[in-house]
Amino acid sequence: MNVPEEIEELRKDLIWAKHYVNQYKKLFLNGEKRIDLLNETAPGFFRDIQRMFWNEMIISVARLMDPYEQGRQGKHKNLSLQILTKLSKENKWTFEPEISDLINKARKLSEPAIARRMKRVAHRDLPTAMKNVILDKVGINEIEEALSLAGQALNVVYLNLTDSSWSWDYVTGHDVGELIHYLKLAVIYNELTEKENNWVKEDKLRRSSKYYEA
Repeated sequence: MNVPEEIEELRKDLIWAKHYVNQYKKLFLNGEKRIDLLNETAPGFFRDIQRMFWNEMIISVARLMDPYEQGRQGKHKNLSLQILTKLSKENKWTFEPEISDLINKARKLSEPAIARRMKRVAHRDLPTAMKNVILDKVGINEIEEALSLAGQALNVVYLNLTDSSWSWDYVTGHDVGELIHYLKLAVIYNELTEKENNWVKEDKLRRSSKYYEA
């Protein structure tokens, strides 16, 4: 049986949401030495990157948890997990209760992220900005668990319709891991040249690289 195209598109959204979480963890949740490395190279830049990744994670998770219909009389339709429930009922899938249960659990875990998306990330809510309203903290563990439940809900569909499932991880060799590798090499190189204390040789070596003026 064919998987509806809306679900195929939703699958991509979940993969990207998981990708943002994985990149964030590699950069900022890999121990004190990793943080020291980032602070040694470009602390201000990586502070901005941390905020941008965090906001993107909040948006990605909250977007998956949006209602299917919004606005007056459901005028606006969203591509979210709720579309699984809609399609289940339309197609009379017997596994609809299992899907709904997983989606409800995922949305419950995502409530702090949803509130932060609405009050801090997508909009600048005045009471929140003035600290008259304090939002619940968003935890990385809760985000990961919510995405895991979302993946389980989607896999219920895939297993029943295609007898296959997905792992939801976006695999690429050119990601944050490679950036960290080159940052390490740069810091090690800098330490070695400082110990040698020969600025003429160091300058000549640097200028010989094709990336010197990049």
